[in-house]
Amino acid sequence: MRHVILSLLLICSIATITTANHCIQPLPEHQFNQLRNSLKPSRSEQFRMNEVLNLVNNYCFNSAQIQSLLFHVQTDHSRITIGKAAFSGVADPHNFYMVYDAFNSFSMAFRLHDIVHNQLIAPIVTPPPVIIQDPVIICEPTPDDFAHILRTIRNESFANDKLSALHLIAPNYCFTVNQIGQIMDAFHFSGGKLSAAKALYDNAIDQHNYYRLVDKIVFRSDKEELRRYINDRRF
Repeated sequence: MRHVILSLLLICSIATITTANHCIQPLPEHQFNQLRNSLKPSRSEQFRMNEVLNLVNNYCFNSAQIQSLLFHVQTDHSRITIGKAAFSGVADPHNFYMVYDAFNSFSMAFRLHDIVHNQLIAPIVTPPPVIIQDPVIICEPTPDDFAHILRTIRNESFANDKLSALHLIAPNYCFTVNQIGQIMDAFHFSGGKLSAAKALYDNAIDQHNYYRLVDKIVFRSDKEELRRYINDRRF
């Protein structure tokens, strides 16, 4: 039975590689023999298991030495407990398949194999949730910039020149509806105000307030045209 277990588990374990903190230098054989001979076979199974656990937790062993220690206990349940503890510090994890040959039961040997295999699988780290924040508006002009914009538009005499200046400036900034109203005030005639309002719609930070600009326009026909324009853009 043991040779069958050894052959099958060798196939399962041949590619096993771990990154655990395995020890480097196993205990020399003469020291290992002294420790093994100090074990007391006449005690209870629980006592014998605890004796071996104490050794594997405090000394560096290779797989062959761990296999030898497993013969000190009588049940495969004890061997699983010891094997699980021993694997994390064994000097030659690539030879750990030798430990399975100490088992009496085929299924119990495979149970230890599965436990060891699960130790080799790195835990899946769940990334923290991504917190989506509202975008920070960085295109709004400073008070000095806005004063310069108004001054530039006001310095132009004709509506077309004012609009040309506005078209040059607008792509670089976004504005509140209140600021757009002040820009419209720089135009003397209703048609110019309407053109400015249309030109700056896409630059408005608070487009839901754009209807307020209708009152900046004098003629009813221009008011209605701006309302239609806003409705068309929104819907």
